[in-house]
Amino acid sequence: MQDLHFTAVDVETANSSYASICQVAAVQVRAGRVVDQRTWYVRPHASVADFSPRNVQIHGITPDMVHGAPDWHASVGTLTGLAGEHPLVAFNTAFDKSAIRQACEVSGLPAPVNDFHCALALSRRLLQLQRHRLPDVAQHLGLGAFQHHDAGEDARIAAEIVLELARREGASHVEHLWPTRPAGASAGSAASKYFSRAYTASTQDLPKPSTAADPGHPFHGKHVVLTGDLESMGRWEAMEAIAAMGGTNGKGVTKKTGVLIIGDGRRSVTAIDLAGGSSKERKAYAYMAAGQEILLVTEPEFLQLTRRS
Repeated sequence: MQDLHFTAVDVETANSSYASICQVAAVQVRAGRVVDQRTWYVRPHASVADFSPRNVQIHGITPDMVHGAPDWHASVGTLTGLAGEHPLVAFNTAFDKSAIRQACEVSGLPAPVNDFHCALALSRRLLQLQRHRLPDVAQHLGLGAFQHHDAGEDARIAAEIVLELARREGASHVEHLWPTRPAGASAGSAASKYFSRAYTASTQDLPKPSTAADPGHPFHGKHVVLTGDLESMGRWEAMEAIAAMGGTNGKGVTKKTGVLIIGDGRRSVTAIDLAGGSSKERKAYAYMAAGQEILLVTEPEFLQLTRRS
């Protein structure tokens, strides 16, 4: 694994705003070995600095603990310095990548340009488990106990998961684990199939609802359809997240559709907005006008609903 270089990252937030990062960890992996690990508290931006009791209960970080800590401007500089030109990896990139991007936005900073890969999606692709939470995957791979929701521990375990899966797959480069689509790839090539499978797979081959999902989740037992591109993840990864929450993936809007997830960067959508949208949106609008109940979910809402627990 001499060419396996990446930096695993994990963040914790002070409240429901993804921008409220209060702890960061980075684990440098170079040539298939952990060479450095750092964890530090972050003073959230003043606009998102409140600590919610729920978040404090999850990670145990309080306002006193971040008093005098570096702000996000200094923290993202440290993070990008540790990452260098190599990819970032997180367990559930949909959360960590979005949190880093939003923290940069509220601080008026450009987000890191490093490639960002998801260890959760990799685990779902390679491991047949009922649940793919971080503790579940770590236990399955025999990685030992760790303190979940401590950024340093979570980043360390994420790095170890990737290294163990790379060992099992005989992967010597991140592109062997997360292949990039080569320019002009033929329709039948492995890389082409990897990236287009959400579109080419038959409905019966889409990710199946988890039997261990929370029955109280809004996606549970519902037929869920995606329209438009998501900024934070690929379509197949989004379908895996839907299935993990107990949703049934669909490729088109039908009379069974109960949830429509709307991408393309939109942050607010009402039923009337669908009338002039994509073919799926127009179809959903017609069904809703006829009395069918369809929950409309934007990407920020989708990320909140699928955030790791």
